[in-house]
Amino acid sequence: MNKNIFRLIILLGFLFCSKHSFSQQRMEPGKMSYIYTNHPYCILYNDTLYSGSKEFRKLFYRTGNMPLVDLYKLHQSCKIWGNGIVYLGTIASIWGVATLSNKTTSSSQRTLGWISLLGGVGCDIGGEILILNGQKALATAVHLFNMKYSKKASVNLGVGDRAAGLVINW
Repeated sequence: MNKNIFRLIILLGFLFCSKHSFSQQRMEPGKMSYIYTNHPYCILYNDTLYSGSKEFRKLFYRTGNMPLVDLYKLHQSCKIWGNGIVYLGTIASIWGVATLSNKTTSSSQRTLGWISLLGGVGCDIGGEILILNGQKALATAVHLFNMKYSKKASVNLGVGDRAAGLVINW
């Protein structure tokens, strides 16, 4: 029994460690890239790293493209609301655990502690979902930006009767 539990713990440890390991992320030249780092909001564009929404806000507003601006605003609102809900959920969970761990509390206070604990966990999960939706909106904005504003270099070879030509489109 103990060997099976130990093997399960080791397997779960490997799964959790492998989830957060990235070998390399492809950076397309001339395109905007949403970088997955410890700081979750980083964009690389034209050899400049924009970390944080205050820095890359100008990239989206400068285009004047309202769908990009709307996705940026959605990212901001999801991030702010998600962090606030996670904060409240953490406080409710801590209060619920403190109430449940106290031996002198009455049964009605214990019920309130359980409600607070479970509600806090629910708020944590809901807030994290909002934060992930904000990151999804930012990744979508980066993808739309690249589709519309990135420069695509192409090289074509043309052959005529007596000559061959090379055309480079920047």
